[in-house]
Amino acid sequence: MRETSIGQLKDTYQASFGVESTDPIAIEMIESRLGIILPNDFKEIASFYAGGIIGTFPHLAIAEDGPADNIVDQTLFLRKRIDLPVPLVVIVDFNSSLIILNCRSGSLDSKVFWVTSKELTQICNFNSFDPIEEWANYKCFFESMLASTTLDSSGDE
Repeated sequence: MRETSIGQLKDTYQASFGVESTDPIAIEMIESRLGIILPNDFKEIASFYAGGIIGTFPHLAIAEDGPADNIVDQTLFLRKRIDLPVPLVVIVDFNSSLIILNCRSGSLDSKVFWVTSKELTQICNFNSFDPIEEWANYKCFFESMLASTTLDSSGDE
């Protein structure tokens, strides 16, 4: 089975939703405000996707400007409230659960995981946890969400 490229994901996304890019300066500001380095696949996808509902999940807005809830504000809120560890970035806040991007500096490990408040407490206490679902990286997460959108719109189950 051949892996889907980010270019193919972009074409699929744009065919359904058009272009909704995030300014590269906004990406730099996110990294600076959160003290992290976003993975390259996240940055590439942000060049054509700015956040919003895709598939099952309402992805937080990527950039801070605008009226929508965004990844910076939600991440900073949880860092202050529950000591969310610095390499973690909240990308979805949905039905008492979160989807989190791990942005460990100097690592290619940019796993994305879906957790409930129970697992979130374990993460903040540096304990092991069992996510509801886990993706190898942001590209895999985005691809699965885009695929579920495509299935939903075609009427296939």
